[in-house]
Amino acid sequence: MNYRFGVYGDSIAFGYGNNNTSWFDISFQDNSIKLAQNGCRIEDVWHKINKDFNCYETLFFAIGINNLLLSHNKHCKIDFDLLIKQYEEILKIAQNRASYIIVQSLLPVLEELFPKQDWLDEDKWIFNTDIKAFNDNLGKLCNKYNVRYLDLYDEFYSLDLKNFYIDALHLNNMGQKKLANFYKKFIANIF
Repeated sequence: MNYRFGVYGDSIAFGYGNNNTSWFDISFQDNSIKLAQNGCRIEDVWHKINKDFNCYETLFFAIGINNLLLSHNKHCKIDFDLLIKQYEEILKIAQNRASYIIVQSLLPVLEELFPKQDWLDEDKWIFNTDIKAFNDNLGKLCNKYNVRYLDLYDEFYSLDLKNFYIDALHLNNMGQKKLANFYKKFIANIF
C-alpha cells in the first residue's frame, strides 16, 4: 500500500490516555496509517518495519522512551550505542520506503512521579538526563543519514508539564494538540 503519512511510535504516538487520539491523528487524517503501539520499543519497530512493505511520502518515528525504563532509581549506564545502532537499522530500511523521514526526539518526563505509574506492572524509573543523552545521540544519527530531526525536548521542558501530561510521561488532550502544532509548523517549513 502507498500512504501519504505513516508513523511508527510508542504510546505517545498511539494516544494512550487520550482516547487513543494522538498528535498524528489530529494532524494527518487522509491517506495515513498509524503503526504506533503502547509499550513499543526500538527493537519492536525494527521487527515491524521488516515485515511492512508499505511506501510512504512521509514516515515519522517517535520511539525510544520504553528503552530507557530502569528497574531501579539509580542512574546506570544505558547502552546508547546499541539503541542507536538499532535505530540506524530502522532508518536504513525506511530510506527505501519513504520519500521523507522525520524522527522525533523523546519528550521530558515528570521524574518525581516515578516509580508508581498505572501503566507499569512494576516499579520503574526514567531520568531526563538519560533522555537528553539519547536525544543527543539520535540527533547525530539523523544528521549522519540526512534525516529530518524534530527536537522538542527543550520546547516541552520549558512548559509546566503537569498541564500537558496525564501522568509521568503521557500527554493529555492539550499536550497532544501542542505536539500536533509543533508538527504542523515543522511540516510547513519542509513542504
